[in-house]
Amino acid sequence: MEKLRAKTQYQLAICDLGFSGLVTKKRKQALSNLPTLNQTEFRQNLRDFMMESIINLSEFKSDASRLLREIQGGSEPLVLTQNGKARAVVEDYDTHRRRQEALLLLKLMVQGETDVQCGKLTAQDKVFSALRNCLARNQVENG
Repeated sequence: MEKLRAKTQYQLAICDLGFSGLVTKKRKQALSNLPTLNQTEFRQNLRDFMMESIINLSEFKSDASRLLREIQGGSEPLVLTQNGKARAVVEDYDTHRRRQEALLLLKLMVQGETDVQCGKLTAQDKVFSALRNCLARNQVENG
């Protein structure tokens, strides 16, 4: 189920956030094989994917230890409200770290696709040659 959600989320992000111009033809073909969703299905998937619990800050303060134990292991994040407005999100640290890594990879992918579109390319043999030379120099310097 998680793989399906991830694929669906990726497809929706590309279609809805305007990344379609940054996706290679091969990726577009792979994505076209995924099921498309109408607006109602999209909203339901988004709600399911971004499940979160909303709790008042005062309630969180009074029961923080139990609530922190509950979110361990990657369960849904807690949205803390103050005066009826969302003020903070509390989530498991490992989940946060994985989310940050995923965002970084997405940024790198977009940057790479942009470089390809702008013609900022280097031949594979040149890249590997430069890496081998760099590794050889480091081995000589570090003995």
